[in-house]
Amino acid sequence: QPISPTNQPVTLHYQVSDNLSPSERITVSGDNSPYGAEGNYLVTLIACDEANNTATVTTAFVIDLTPPHLVIEPIPSPTNHSVTLAWTVTDNHSQNIHVTGDESPYNAEGEYAVHLRAVDEAGNETIATVAFVIDKTPPVIVGLTTTPKIFSPDENGVDDQTEIGFTFADDRLMYP
Repeated sequence: QPISPTNQPVTLHYQVSDNLSPSERITVSGDNSPYGAEGNYLVTLIACDEANNTATVTTAFVIDLTPPHLVIEPIPSPTNHSVTLAWTVTDNHSQNIHVTGDESPYNAEGEYAVHLRAVDEAGNETIATVAFVIDKTPPVIVGLTTTPKIFSPDENGVDDQTEIGFTFADDRLMYP
């Protein structure tokens, strides 16, 4: 009995016997081995001896050559929140698809490139990657200056102008 599903070509192997007819005189029909195209197969073998007695046997198998379809939802990046990945996986033949690589939730600050691997029952695999940055540290104001110095020549504060300049510093960005 072939292992199903498989991502390899399938060749049926069988033996025939009869209590009176030699096995070399028994004809078998229905076998078109090897089977290599993707699909669901239901093969019925019919054995016929010299006296026209027949026996049938049916086998079913699946050849799956297509890897699973794995989609990771986009992550807004950079973010200041923990990240839990959301993903979906589908396959044309397999109901049981094994996905590895998701270690959600991601809490620590840093740059991430997460690779998920999906393997279907036939051994076909696909890899999907998502990259994101978690930045929970607020920026720091490094300098504050005024031009001209804040004052009011006539001390009434009317129609006086001043310009305030500042710089933010962040591990990843610099705002002039």
